Amino acid sequence: KTFVINKADPVVTVTGNTCTYDGATPCAGSGSAKGITNEPLTPVNVAYTVVAAPPRNPGDLLTTAPVDAGAYQVAARFVGNANYNAKQSAPATITINQAASTTVVTCPASVTYSGVAQTPCSASVAGAGGLNLAPTPLYTDNLNAGTATAAYTYAGDVNHTGSSDSKTFVINKADPVVTVTG
Repeated sequence: KTFVINKADPVVTVTGNTCTYDGATPCAGSGSAKGITNEPLTPVNVAYTVVAAPPRNPGDLLTTAPVDAGAYQVAARFVGNANYNAKQSAPATITINQAASTTVVTCPASVTYSGVAQTPCSASVAGAGGLNLAPTPLYTDNLNAGTATAAYTYAGDVNHTGSSDSKTFVINKADPVVTVTG
């Protein structure tokens, strides 16, 4: 008589990951497959799906491990062989947290009243992955002699948290031009 030895189901597992956005490093998961005697089975492929990572759409498949901040799922798949069926793991979560941004406002200590609004300050925003902006700060009380303020708030983006900074500077009184006619 003959009998059939059916293929066995392997145990396929996947491990997620948590990373912080740096602009370059993929946040990869890992997968493995083992047979009934705990022997390793290969090859095991991992696949990534977007959960929430704007501007990508939920459900989008990725061909490589994600880099941008957001939430993803990773699953491992063993393709099968002569003794084992093809099988996919349950998904695991990959989270890439936003990186911090840094906003810096730079102002001179003082300027002299000129009759027009004073705008002597600069602002910069920096962060991981090449974030490098030079926005114009917003001013308050920068027309007349006294203390003025320059501030900038960066709202953040998909990969970076927001940040802000403000500085004060003094608008000194100007010397008037005094003339006399005899």
